Amino acid sequence: MKKTIKKIERKSSLESEPRTLSLDQIQCARDAALFVVKNKSFEDAIRIFTEPMTETIRPPPAPLKKVKSLRKVENPTIVLEHTSNFLPS
Repeated sequence: MKKTIKKIERKSSLESEPRTLSLDQIQCARDAALFVVKNKSFEDAIRIFTEPMTETIRPPPAPLKKVKSLRKVENPTIVLEHTSNFLPS
């Protein structure tokens, strides 16, 4: 009696999860991780990769509005200004 051995092809759990980042975002994260590994001490890299991230809450960007009065110029363009006193950082 001959036994047949089947090769099990495995996928990482990441491959079976739906993507939440674009390929460009994934590449950017890889580049950032590589930068940390190359330029930080081992202890700093461990801290960066394992400490929970804190969420920074920023106010939404100020809505833009058209300025009513434009100076007369040869090639006019639309001028926009912020309607609030802060600029998002």
